[in-house]
Amino acid sequence: MAKWVKGQSGNPKGRPRKGLALSDALEKRGSEVIDVDGVEATRLEHIMRVLHERAQDGDTRAIEIIFDRMAGKPRQSIDLSTEDDRKPVRISVVERPNGNGGGRDDPSELQPGDD
Repeated sequence: MAKWVKGQSGNPKGRPRKGLALSDALEKRGSEVIDVDGVEATRLEHIMRVLHERAQDGDTRAIEIIFDRMAGKPRQSIDLSTEDDRKPVRISVVERPNGNGGGRDDPSELQPGDD
């Protein structure tokens, strides 16, 4: 006797939904309009204003955060070699703000000799 009917899903309603993903919850909360010192804006706009003020005051961490979000983190390469084999090994560290791969720097798309 077959446990499943051929052509019919064993889970027709699909996986039950969980709560909001963290990114969805942060986006929802960040889009709420609040009043800070008589200035109405979203929470995210207030955070960005404070970040820019700190950068203007010389806070190097705030400056770094702004540049990393605008242009992406710089690529870091390290050349390693030993005296025995004299063949360099190149290691590239690439961080993407959105966490997904793809694009020119995707290792699966690089050809030998590409930097």
